[in-house]
Amino acid sequence: MEELINIGDFAKQLNIKGFGRNSLFKFLKDQGIIDSRNIPYQRYMDAGYFGLIKQKYSIALGDDGKMDKISHKPVLTVSGCRFIANKLIEKGILRDEKSRSDTELRSIL
Repeated sequence: MEELINIGDFAKQLNIKGFGRNSLFKFLKDQGIIDSRNIPYQRYMDAGYFGLIKQKYSIALGDDGKMDKISHKPVLTVSGCRFIANKLIEKGILRDEKSRSDTELRSIL
């Protein structure tokens, strides 16, 4: 299985001034890659660009106890990092990084 990379960490490593995690999520929404809940559309999951990590958490229900819930955190694969980097280049947000190898993208971790 391919390595999974936190989207916020990937945004930091892009090193684009004023373009962090929130800007990257907005860009992905604007490009129709993720939905309003930050979940990637199925075709991008099927392409191997994203993974989802299930996270369990509890919410308080007053005196009655708690309820367990599950959320899904989107993460990138190395091929997803390349895909997004190419989209950012196409839109002029990122300078051409075509010389970056997959090994260099893995170093983001």
